[in-house]
Amino acid sequence: MLKSDLHGLGALFITLTICFLYFFSQRFPILFSPDPNGKQKKSRLQSLDIARLKQRIEKLLEEEKIYRTEELSISVFASSLNEEGEKITPEQISEFVNTTYEKNFNQFINEYRIKEACELLISNPNLSVLTVALSVGFNSKSSFHPAFKSFTGMSPTEYREKNPKNRF
Repeated sequence: MLKSDLHGLGALFITLTICFLYFFSQRFPILFSPDPNGKQKKSRLQSLDIARLKQRIEKLLEEEKIYRTEELSISVFASSLNEEGEKITPEQISEFVNTTYEKNFNQFINEYRIKEACELLISNPNLSVLTVALSVGFNSKSSFHPAFKSFTGMSPTEYREKNPKNRF
């Protein structure tokens, strides 16, 4: 009997302690901040013209179609954005894409690749899936398929079959 009473009191004490800490953290969040100074993490984007950066990124992707580059890395992408007087780091690109588009760099680039692949699959039914994959920047069919399926919910072949060129 004594042992079970101690267990019950111990469980009650732990429960009350957890509840106390939770309510205390809600009342005084600054005390539970991961930063010991209670400050928010400093953005790497503060020194950049965000509107100009967004324009430059869109131009690189939509006009120059840099996403077609097979070995495109975030470092290569950042270097392509550098202008006289303003140098963009890979870390800044990463933070910008994460905060602006709510996806990581690879997801961001693959979205452009898959959109063009969808257009090619429909407009050029004679092109093989591999040819389409390589032309939009993927380096293999095995990397293209999961990315395509993740974005569209179906395989490239299924997409082509469900979206014929002449739907009228």
